Amino acid sequence: MIPVAIITTNNPGETHNAGRAMAQSLTLGDMVIVAGDLGAGKTTLVKGICEGLGAKPREVRSPTFTLVNEYQGTIPIRHADLYRVESLRDLETTGLFDGQFEGVTLVEWGERLAAQSRTGAIIIRIEELGESQRRIIVENPQTVDG
Repeated sequence: MIPVAIITTNNPGETHNAGRAMAQSLTLGDMVIVAGDLGAGKTTLVKGICEGLGAKPREVRSPTFTLVNEYQGTIPIRHADLYRVESLRDLETTGLFDGQFEGVTLVEWGERLAAQSRTGAIIIRIEELGESQRRIIVENPQTVDG
């Protein structure tokens, strides 16, 4: 997959702002997979995306234990965190695949989804370069063989 953007941020504020900027290119029906190691800044980036889509920043919380949160912005936002998902049965309870969602779906740890479930998703990988520095790589929508 060829990156469409590579962004380097130097602190959490810049990572948040990168997410806000990315939100401008998202449209109804988009699924965004946010991948990276634990502590890489996935939730910080997602909070920025949600704010860029008009959600109230203080309402955006990592759904690590609830698995899926929904927020109302200028368009509906569904935010999933699959870190604690251990089985296909757990994944089915998230509601991620219940019908067509008319909004933007953001999935932390989405690399845990089967390739077919990631088809057409925008992939964002966050790599730690140092204590606060991050490389954010945005890739084209993924095909079923990925």
